[in-house]
Amino acid sequence: MLKIYLQNLKDFSWELHEGTFEKLKDEFIKREIKISFKSNISLYVKIGYGASVGYGASVGYGASVGNRASVGDGASVGDGASVGNRVSVGDGASVVKNAKLQKSMVDNIVQYIGKTLNVYPINNKYIFYKRVNKISKEKYSSCYDPKFIYEVGKIAKVKNADLDIKKSCSAGIHVSTPFYWTEGDTLIAVEVNKNDIITCLEGKIRCKKVKVIGEIKID
Repeated sequence: MLKIYLQNLKDFSWELHEGTFEKLKDEFIKREIKISFKSNISLYVKIGYGASVGYGASVGYGASVGNRASVGDGASVGDGASVGNRVSVGDGASVVKNAKLQKSMVDNIVQYIGKTLNVYPINNKYIFYKRVNKISKEKYSSCYDPKFIYEVGKIAKVKNADLDIKKSCSAGIHVSTPFYWTEGDTLIAVEVNKNDIITCLEGKIRCKKVKVIGEIKID
């Protein structure tokens, strides 16, 4: 018997649902939730929209798996632990009791980005992507702030970046994988030094500055 919190599709508040997996299957389908064979879901777990729990994975009592988050095959999320929106916990990984996955980000940003975005640096430099609006050849503006300009071969830098690692949407340059973005008419690639990364949350990086590499076209 499951006792599980799912989000209301109208106002996104959490609602407690009780019943067998078969009884609740339609609710999972409506929310695009994937729970694989032999996974172990404890009581009063919160599972967000589009979340995925892999084969043989375990989610502990009162734990939370955010929207579009993924818990890999055989992975374990401890009692009361929280896996944030769009975060990925790899196969066989373990998130201990009361953890929020932010401690590992502080301890080893490279490992954290690798686990969540499957992207790794070369010589401490990453290649990430963002969508912008094209102004002219090799010149682009930010979707959020049209006055903020990106030019090929130049450094784009935020003057007063927010250094709080717990904030996903705050002052800084936001970059991610190519298919994360929905706004903007042009996709550009940027180079990011590991030391300029502030945080990695909700499937994206927030950083102090980037070097613009150029325009990317994906067929």
